[in-house]
Parts: sequence; C-alpha cells; structure tokens
Amino acid sequence: MYISCGEIESARLAFDDLLQPSVFLWNAMIRAYAWNGPFGRAVELYQRMLDTGIEPNKFTFLFVLKACSAMEALADGILIHEHAKKAGLELDVFVSTALLDMYLKCGCLEDAHEVFCRMPQKDVVAWNALVSGYTLNGRYQEVVRCLLQMQRTGNIPNPSTIVALLPIVGQAKALIQGKSIHAFCIRRRIDKGDVLVNTALLDMYGKSECLVCARRIFDSMSFRNEVTWSEMIGCYTLCGRMAEALQIFSGSSGIGAETARVMALRGAHVIIGARNMEAANVVKENIQQSIPSAKVDVSKLELSLQKSARAFADRFIERNLPLNILINNASVMNCPYKLSEDGIEMQFATNHLGHFLLTNLLLEKMKNIAKESGIEGRIVNLSSVAHIGI
Repeated sequence: MYISCGEIESARLAFDDLLQPSVFLWNAMIRAYAWNGPFGRAVELYQRMLDTGIEPNKFTFLFVLKACSAMEALADGILIHEHAKKAGLELDVFVSTALLDMYLKCGCLEDAHEVFCRMPQKDVVAWNALVSGYTLNGRYQEVVRCLLQMQRTGNIPNPSTIVALLPIVGQAKALIQGKSIHAFCIRRRIDKGDVLVNTALLDMYGKSECLVCARRIFDSMSFRNEVTWSEMIGCYTLCGRMAEALQIFSGSSGIGAETARVMALRGAHVIIGARNMEAANVVKENIQQSIPSAKVDVSKLELSLQKSARAFADRFIERNLPLNILINNASVMNCPYKLSEDGIEMQFATNHLGHFLLTNLLLEKMKNIAKESGIEGRIVNLSSVAHIGI
C-alpha cells in the first residue's frame, strides 16, 4: 500500500519490521528504489537479500539492474551479471534485456553486443534497448544497421523505437533517412496523436535544418507540451530565423522559464518580462550558471497595469535591440473577482488586454526589424488547457 502511494520510506519502515520477508516483498522494495530512487539503496537491499539467504528470481535481477543502469554502476552490474549466470537466468529475455540496457548505459558496447547475440529470443523491447543504447553513444551507422536487422527478423518498430532512433538521425543530419522513417510512421499511423513521436520528428527535422517540415508537424499536432514548444523555437534558431532578441512573457516559471533556458542555450538574447522580479532573477541566475555564455535580462512587467506595459515597451525600444519573436505567456487563472488599478476585471486585464496592449506597442518595432533583416517576425500567444473543449 505504501509503495503504491509513493510513500517509499514508510514502506521501508514496515518492511524492516518483518521477520522473514518473502522474495515477493524483497522484490517490491528493491523495485521501489530502482524506479524512484535513491538507486543505491536498491543495490544495498539486493546485497542484504543475498546475505539473508534469499534466492533472487528473474524479477530481482530485472529491478536491481535497472538501478545499476540509472547510476551507471558498472562494477555492481558486472557482479550481478555473474549472479544471474550462477542462477541460470542470464538468458531469460527480461534479465538479458536488463543486462543489455545496463552495459549500454555504462558505455560498454562490446559487452552489450555480446549479451544481445546470446539472447535466445529478441523481442521488440530488446531491439529498442539496443537502438537506444547506440543512439546514446552516438553510433549512427550501428543504429541504421540495427533497425534494418530488426525488421528482417520480423520485429516491427513501435513508437518507442522511433523516439529512440530519431535523435541520432537528426544529429547526423540524415534528412533522407529521417524522411523515410517519417513515411514509415505515417504508413503505420505511429505518429497519429503521439506527442512523443511527433516531437521527436520535429526535433529531427530541426536538426536537419528542414524548417518547413518541422513547422508542418508542429501545426498538425493537436496537443503540444513544453518540450514541443521549446523544440519548435529551437528549430527557428538553428535555421537562422531569428536575430538576437527574444521576448518571453512571463518567464519567471513554468513554460516561460524553460523556453528562456532553451533559447539562451541556442544563443538568443532573452529578455524576461515578469511581475515577480525575485523569481525571474532566480531563473536568470540558474540559466547563467548552467550556460555561462547566456545573454539574459530581466525587466519589470505587470500586464494587469497599462502603465507598466507602456513603461516596459518604452524601456525595450530605448535599448534599440532587434525583436524577432514575442511570446505572450503571462496569465492569472481562477482568481477571486477584483478590479485592476485601471478598473478592469483582473483576469481579463492580464490575460487579454495586457497582451493586446503590449503586442500593439511593440508591433512597429517588430515590423521594422523584419524589413531591415529580412527575417520574418513571429508573435506567439500561449493558450491554456482551460480552453480545451470550449
């Protein structure tokens, strides 16, 4: 019960009170740590299990090897591999796949290949682990060969396969191969409504600098998460479709903060307009710590106040920075009824009139920059899940 509710420490206290836990309970506790962490405790508990004379089964090895993969604990993984051999479970499809994943995560490609070749049965999960491992280690040619061999053996790639292999296709800028994979997804309807597959395709096209295809996928998606938005904006940057300035409103939390981080990573000059300056400055500091070359500025902006929007626009125009992308993200939701200082209902003032006013104040600046640079400007107005179904 405690594990199902995510109360791992409470589960451990109850477990430690048991005189003779069954192998099922040992496995449940090891699995809880392997899935949720701390991963080292899964390995410690496994060793304690052996010390008490309990024989591990295939699920024990599956769970503890997952913890080793998460920690890239090669020495522990090799030891557990030997235990699996002695138990006669090395060739079990679940244990073999877990061993394969562990060696790949630790960068031991030869050992991983040896485990894979000895597997008597290779299901799509095992093939996916191999594809993912080669992708993780930057082995494009091996990924292509693996994909072809996988299909020759009658294993059909599934969404997990596609998501695993597309990153390295994009890194290799193998656009023809990427389009072939996309065509396969369409034929098999793998991409239909799958945000992970579509985001992976979008990323592949972006890295291959095929902005038209990336945008086509983005526009066709019925649901887009924060990663999707970040990838699409990143595509524009990679394809040289923005200059130095990017506006993120509000960038002090959530998707605004993540978008600011990604754009700074791609070399954009990010200006965060935020009502909460303290939170926005924390975001700025975090970005600059992780990306020393990042250009990030913070400016006060309270969109419920028209004078604040006008002051922000004046400060920006005075700096004479180019403006290529304006992202209106600030909002308030489910707030009690009250009026802004301008005498307008707060939610309407912030979510609608504030964005409209700010965009109007900066529109001429964006148009002029587009004419001078030849780079089309873009205004993004973020909606809310509250609008779904309306």
